[in-house]
Amino acid sequence: MWGMANTTAVFFRTEQGFAVTGLRTATTELAMVPALGGRIISLCSRRTGREWCWHQPRPDWLWSNRLGDKLGLSPQA
Repeated sequence: MWGMANTTAVFFRTEQGFAVTGLRTATTELAMVPALGGRIISLCSRRTGREWCWHQPRPDWLWSNRLGDKLGLSPQA
């Protein structure tokens, strides 16, 4: 938007023991987990609060999978 400062802030937090790195602007926030291959876990509008990355509402929704894992048995299945 005109007249708004175009600034981006980097933030860090943890989620279920995983380090989360994110970027925040005046309108949007993106969070990802480097240890999970850069998995994006959140893309949120700061204006409306809408979360664009859905996950099941359970305490173990983040998981680390290995080669050959059956993803149909994952916590999100």
